[in-house]
Amino acid sequence: KNVELKDKQSLMEVLKENFEVDETNGFINGVGELRANSDEKQYIAIKVNGELAAVGANDLIIEDGDVVSLSLEVWE
Repeated sequence: KNVELKDKQSLMEVLKENFEVDETNGFINGVGELRANSDEKQYIAIKVNGELAAVGANDLIIEDGDVVSLSLEVWE
């Protein structure tokens, strides 16, 4: 989904303005239909322009033209 950005917005702010977000202490548990199940060791991974994000959604500042993808992953 393409969204309009305001200056200096974090990914969490953008997500909350455009989707239903389930989060706990800054950790994303779900966005829209995408839901992580911690009992199954699932988490939501964030990629920006094809690269895994080095910071969490609250600290990740999105810029115009960035392509963000969220995917369900399993930790070992």
